[in-house]
Amino acid sequence: MNGAESSTDSSAPTVLPQDRVLKVKDRVLKAQFDSYRRTVEAKLQPAQQDYWNTVWASAVDKNFRKLQNMRKWFYSLQGASTAAAIIVPALVGLNLSGSGGVTVRWVTFAVGLIGALCSSFLQLFRFGPRWRLYRDCFSALLLTGRDYATELALTQGQPTKEAWNKFQGDVDATIANYDRAYDAEIISAVQTQQSSRTSRTVDT
Repeated sequence: MNGAESSTDSSAPTVLPQDRVLKVKDRVLKAQFDSYRRTVEAKLQPAQQDYWNTVWASAVDKNFRKLQNMRKWFYSLQGASTAAAIIVPALVGLNLSGSGGVTVRWVTFAVGLIGALCSSFLQLFRFGPRWRLYRDCFSALLLTGRDYATELALTQGQPTKEAWNKFQGDVDATIANYDRAYDAEIISAVQTQQSSRTSRTVDT
């Protein structure tokens, strides 16, 4: 009836911060990975188990850990860079004199330097593109595991050899696509940036 009651209405949707949404999604994906791993591994031949664990499961686990790490770095550096871009003009606008003005100028310099370094690190190490590449590779590998687990369920644990060959081919293709994308979007991009900096230095 009153305002206090309406503000605590349990029917209102709960809005989670972006970082909490991503952490919840990570837990769901990790649970799916563990489920597929347990379901399939127990029904594979020894040679198939070796490929399943050393290639598929290893690649899924590695990409999952790396996408989490890249995302943390991206948000941390992007947040610091954005904050510096907002704080520096505000400090400059204070226009203080005397000892207070000296302090503000040093603080402005320090904050601006931190923001510039964070922005440079984002460009140099390309945390955003690397996060996307790891995420895409992880998702594709998880999808191949889900498809094979589904095949096991449909065939009552007796999948055809063709199904295994398809799974193995899809995994190899996903890893190969990731390697090509990494070379094109990360290594080549960094080399291009370094070459452009070198050419500008020579020109000056």
